Amino acid sequence: MVWCTYLDINYTGGRWAVGNWQGNTGDYSRKDNISSLRRGAC
Repeated sequence: MVWCTYLDINYTGGRWAVGNWQGNTGDYSRKDNISSLRRGAC
């Protein structure tokens, strides 16, 4: 399953696709700044 994360609310701003992934989002400059999430590819 793939998920698309967004920096801003309502699926706006920078996007980042994640799938079967685990780890520290801080390594990708995403620590504490994902504001919305949607199932499916970006």
